[in-house]
Formats: sequence, C-alpha cells, structure tokens
Amino acid sequence: MPFSPFARMGAAALMLLPALAGWAQEVKILGTLTGTVDGETRSWYVTAAEMQGEAVSQSDFMGDPADGASVSVFGHATESVMDSTDSIMLSFSVSVPTAPRVSGHEITYGGFSNIDGQTGFYSSGNDGQAEIAVVAFAAEGKALRIIGTFSGVMPFRASGNKTSDMNHVVTVTDGKFDTLILPLSF
Repeated sequence: MPFSPFARMGAAALMLLPALAGWAQEVKILGTLTGTVDGETRSWYVTAAEMQGEAVSQSDFMGDPADGASVSVFGHATESVMDSTDSIMLSFSVSVPTAPRVSGHEITYGGFSNIDGQTGFYSSGNDGQAEIAVVAFAAEGKALRIIGTFSGVMPFRASGNKTSDMNHVVTVTDGKFDTLILPLSF
C-alpha cells in the first residue's frame, strides 16, 4: 500500500534540511512528468542527490519489480531544487508479471496549501478521482524504470479532515511520466 501524502510530504521536508546545510551533491534528473493543470501545460522533474555517500530521492519503490511494487513518483517543478511547491506526487501499487496492473492510485498536487485558514493538500485520495496507467515497468539495476499516464481531480483536503472540499479543486489531464525510481531506503 502506498504511503500517505502526509508522510511523503514530511519526508520531502526532511530531505531539504541536509541539502540546505550543504551536504547534498549535484542533483541528478532521473526522469520527467508532464501534464496539463487547470488548462496550463506543466513539467516536473524526478530527482536524486547523493547525501553522505548514498543516492536519495523523494521518488521510490518498495517491493520486487519482478512481482510488483508500491511506487511513489514525486515530481518537482524545477530541475535543480527538491521542493514541494507546485510539485506532483503519484502513489500507487503495481502488480505483474503479466501486463502491469495499477491499484490504490492517488495523485497529490502542490505540497502544503492554505485555503480559508485551513492547511492541507490537493489530493485525489483513494476514492476513484485519479487514473494512473503503467505501460512499462522493469528493473534497471537496483532502480525501477516506470512509464505511464495519469489524470485526476484533486479536491482540497484539510489536514485532519476526512472530507474533501469540492469548491477548491485542481484538475490534471494528459499526464505522462517516464522515470527511473530508486528503492526505498531506511
């Protein structure tokens, strides 16, 4: 089962601290996502950096690519900075060995947002407002190459509130991704 967006965003914030302290080396682009957000074409970058001798990324997978995996693809709006502002995150599970089958898909957009005095996320949740399809899914060394498409409607979800605010939504259409992702490291 994919991790919640709240856990991922927390991990994203933690990853920024060492980078700010100068521990991070050059940021490497592992892949890209593209799509249309509320009518505007956008691009996002899947990145990794070496920190204390280990390649780390906010995009990762858990499981054996030969059987399937839980996947998180975190796209940043800029090539060089790991930042959740205007970011997009796809979380889902993939089953194989036949054609990849996606389940538990969720799309989160934009990092923390503040709407009407409430902090939260724009997130599709697991309630069917997101579509993610995987057309290629294979190990490349220790990494995973994953290619696919996505779209969805993401209502605002205030932290601690299980209901979504359909008066504040972000819509993503024509999404595509092609990236390597690293295994989850603890």
